[in-house]
Amino acid sequence: KTRRQMTMKTTTEIRAFNLLVPNLSLSTGCAPSIAPSAAPSALAQSLSHKLLSLLHTTRLVRASDLRILHHPPDLTHITATSSSASEPQESNLQQPETKAFWTLYIDVLIISHAGNPFDAAWGAMVAALLDTRLPKAWWDMDNEMVLCSDDVAEARPLRLRGLPIASSFGVFEADGGEGWRIPMPAGKVVEVNVDSSIDSEKEKLRAAGTSGHHGGGRPSRWILADLDAFEESLCMERVCVLVDKDSRGKVKILKLEKNGGLAVGRREVKKMVELAAGRWEEWRELLGGR
Repeated sequence: KTRRQMTMKTTTEIRAFNLLVPNLSLSTGCAPSIAPSAAPSALAQSLSHKLLSLLHTTRLVRASDLRILHHPPDLTHITATSSSASEPQESNLQQPETKAFWTLYIDVLIISHAGNPFDAAWGAMVAALLDTRLPKAWWDMDNEMVLCSDDVAEARPLRLRGLPIASSFGVFEADGGEGWRIPMPAGKVVEVNVDSSIDSEKEKLRAAGTSGHHGGGRPSRWILADLDAFEESLCMERVCVLVDKDSRGKVKILKLEKNGGLAVGRREVKKMVELAAGRWEEWRELLGGR
């Protein structure tokens, strides 16, 4: 089989048999707005689905690591007469059969939700998979069941495909023309010409040179990394970059997701990828240089 066919088989097996089951829980008293021991919220369900989707698209876990194989014994050399037993027989090795699969249940518990839970959950999941050891398992023909060894030395780690790390960003826009919307103190009546106030604010921005790198009187924008809860409430446009590096240090973009606005262009995306690559180096050092 070609490499592409083997890859397709791996992806199909993991999806078809649901061999990876991530579950993110926010009902741990991690935030005042989330009641402990409550049913999974919409945010928790969407984050769990996003984790599962990225596990499938990145093909991080190999299906071959989750297969429990059975090697049928070679019985062709057994004969009825002793004379034929002394004659050399050609080996007729059979292909191993897949009898069962390991299913990995990945539970992520958020103990303090201060913003940007996805990056933390994804990093924790990758770190857990790096430390996962599967016991030696085999198919018992007599009992027709899977047996496992309790010897820790025989356990084997997962052979993950790389070290994908997620980095999320947000775009904060400071629009000077929005100042007229601020409510006035009680007991005061002020007449405001909306059009003239907006025009004057734009003129001030042009004169002060604070219109950002876009120019033309547009509102200033800042790209924020690793948003906290307060910053998330102020940023409408979000960008998520998932990167990895090969053995030669070349950056590979595994996923790029942008929504909520039009402020981010090619130059900004390139800068975000560079920042994500720097964060990848930090994670690699934290995980022991793996």
